[in-house]
Amino acid sequence: MRRWDLLGLSLGALAGLTLAGGSALARRVFPRDGTLDFLALRHERVVGRQRLCFSRKTGDFTVRRGLEIAFERSGIPVYRFLHQSQDTWADG
Repeated sequence: MRRWDLLGLSLGALAGLTLAGGSALARRVFPRDGTLDFLALRHERVVGRQRLCFSRKTGDFTVRRGLEIAFERSGIPVYRFLHQSQDTWADG
C-alpha cells in the first residue's frame, strides 16, 4: 500500500472514531495540544506537510486542515499544491 493511501486511511479512521465514539474517545485519540502534523514523502524525501488542528467550542467539534506539497527540479519549483479546509460537527 502506498504512503498516500495510508495517510488517507489514517485520517479517515481518526475522523470516523470521533464521530462514532463521541467526545470521550476523541479526548483519548487526539493530542492534548490539539494538532497533528504529518510529512508527505516521495522517494524518501520530504515534499510537503499536513497539519490538522482540532478544537471544541460550545458543543461543536472543528477540524482545520492545511496541506502544502511542492516539487522542485534543480531548485526551481515545478509543482505546488496548497489546500485548506475546515469541518465542523454540531453537537458532536
